[in-house]
This record gives sequence, C-alpha cells and structure tokens, in this order.
Amino acid sequence: ITVNKGDAVQIRLTAQGGDYDFAMPYNGLYGIVKEGTTQQITFGATLAGTFVFMCRDFCPQGKTIKGSVVVLP
Repeated sequence: ITVNKGDAVQIRLTAQGGDYDFAMPYNGLYGIVKEGTTQQITFGATLAGTFVFMCRDFCPQGKTIKGSVVVLP
C-alpha cells in the first residue's frame, strides 16, 4: 500500500476462514476482525517511510500475514 505523507488512510479488512487481528506497531494500531465481518482501520500517515503491518495473535491455521504501508514524503 503506497500513500502520501498527510493522507488519511482507510484499510478495510474482511476475515474469512477464522478470526484475524491487525497490528501496525508504527502507530500503535491493533484490532481484531471476527470471521465473516469487515472492519475499517483508519489512520493518518504522519511520517514518511515503510511501515509493516501483520496478523500478530489470531492467525488461523498457522498462517503468516503481513504487508507494508509505504508513506511517500
């Protein structure tokens, strides 16, 4: 996901096949998405850089899910 510094970022997550969580340490975001539901994560891109997000605690079937948000200056 690539955004510009100062953008309001909205990510919609839908959990399929189990419950998941979403953790983004750079800005302290953490949320749980229950199976069959959609949750919107919203945050301001205040710093330029590359920031990792992941499924940290509730990753069904041992899956590893991660990605990154690239914030351009």
